[in-house]
Amino acid sequence: MTPLDRTLAGFRAELAQRAAKLPVEPISCKIGCTACCHYPLTISILEGLTLYSYLFKKRLWTDLIRNACVEHSKRTWDLHPLVWLLAKLPCPLLVSDRCFGYQARPLSCRARVSKSLPHYCAPQSGGNIAEMFELHPEVKDLWEYEQRLLAKQKTQRFGLSVSKALLTAEKLVSKHETLRNYAYLFLGND
Repeated sequence: MTPLDRTLAGFRAELAQRAAKLPVEPISCKIGCTACCHYPLTISILEGLTLYSYLFKKRLWTDLIRNACVEHSKRTWDLHPLVWLLAKLPCPLLVSDRCFGYQARPLSCRARVSKSLPHYCAPQSGGNIAEMFELHPEVKDLWEYEQRLLAKQKTQRFGLSVSKALLTAEKLVSKHETLRNYAYLFLGND
């Protein structure tokens, strides 16, 4: 088992524990509701590697998804989150109102749920924009845990768009790189 495999195994166990702690309150989100799939979302390289691994193993990492990630990465790189939100840029894994990575989605996605009418999740509806950017405490705690894991690899946590994280994960895996070098990879994805 490589150091990267050991790091990912520990991270995946921590992710599963934190996902299990998320409240199971009555929510109004339904299949086909994709308002939060247009929110600006950043994840770490560890979540990107976890998601990429799932997509690759399920044979969902196709040219269609990869090209959507390349395009999404170009459109969102250095884009202010509020502009991203108002532009309603969809997640690159959202295809025909269906999430291709749903089973392995990042904790930020799992924690984002609506308890009111989903209509109010869209910024154009007059919903509370501040609430749209609010992070669940479990997500914040996971980020701190990730930072400690990445520090052991002599690197740090960067918030990457889902597309940038997936493209960087692909390069890490295909080039057999170490986590220490991942910042160089994500800066050169496009």
